[in-house]
Amino acid sequence: MSTSKKICWVTATYFLDVDIPVIPTLKKYYNIDWIIITNSRNKNDDINYIQSKCPEVEYTIVVDDNKFYAYKRYKFYRKFIYEIASKNYDLYYFDLNDYPYFFLILSGCINLNKIIVAAHNVVTPRGARYYYIARIYMHYVLKVYKNFHVFSESQKVELLKKNPNSNVLYAPLCLKDYGISKQVKQNTPIVFLFFGNIVKYKRLDLLINAALILEKRYHREFIIRICGYCPPKEWDRTYKKLIGNSKVFQLDLRRIPNGEVADLFETSHYFIMPYQDIAQSGAMTVAFNYNLPIIASNIISFQQFIEDGLTGYLFEKGSTISLAEKMGYAIEHHDMYCSMQRSQRQFIDNNLSTKLIIKKYNVYLTKLLNA
Repeated sequence: MSTSKKICWVTATYFLDVDIPVIPTLKKYYNIDWIIITNSRNKNDDINYIQSKCPEVEYTIVVDDNKFYAYKRYKFYRKFIYEIASKNYDLYYFDLNDYPYFFLILSGCINLNKIIVAAHNVVTPRGARYYYIARIYMHYVLKVYKNFHVFSESQKVELLKKNPNSNVLYAPLCLKDYGISKQVKQNTPIVFLFFGNIVKYKRLDLLINAALILEKRYHREFIIRICGYCPPKEWDRTYKKLIGNSKVFQLDLRRIPNGEVADLFETSHYFIMPYQDIAQSGAMTVAFNYNLPIIASNIISFQQFIEDGLTGYLFEKGSTISLAEKMGYAIEHHDMYCSMQRSQRQFIDNNLSTKLIIKKYNVYLTKLLNA
């Protein structure tokens, strides 16, 4: 069933992997003009990524190379918003976080009832980039706008606390698929994977300290694989000295190319997330896609997706000892691994299948278009 009403869907380059799984199916139901705002550095990669995932989908690329605070970026967004406003779409969906200008300009140009804001961080994680600016900006967005899309139930609860009259869609992130690996997972040693940009709120220091505790007892039975970019000075100042001369770590400190992600996950056993705070995690959906049980801190955002002892393990937030205990338990009870994978697959089928997620989008979009 399609509709003649038109939707303008705007995706920022850094959220492209969020929207790619849903756009092809949604375009079968709705008349969508899909616009990707990117920069010169990412443009070719974005085009290649779209081509590899949904080559039949039409889209428009818009390039902006201005710094986030520059006046030229204000002018760029003003022109862009005026152009899409002039086309008088029936609905506008915005999946971007570009502060401090975008949503300030937008609120004066398009009817708020027509706008959906993808709110990835209703509560800004401490340690996030430009934390205080982002927090103030999101406070403004949540108070002014009416229609929101959130990606976890906990964020929906927080949003309704801040704006009880808002109209909220909860639809989680789709699983992120980086292709099929030709590698075969070995039974031993057990590989614990930490993946993604290394920033303070992810608490890699907890994992390093937990591994050092376990090394004394299980030094030949496990590996800690740390893969992701960290500024060299930050690595040397914060993490290198913690690792010292330990032999249990495998380090790949760079931005991991998409073509290497499948092999990385397929040859690991557990995905480690010692985060102190986060709204939702795209990296978690990669772990789900490759059926890696997750060991994570017991923050609310993770409790929704991990059942302790059944689909993964939860440890006490901020506790090195608690994390070491869960990892030690995983090592000693590795015979339970296949059972845990089966339970995780069942959870995914029941809660995170693309079909179920698309249905949530459909109900929400149709309701707004018919309002």
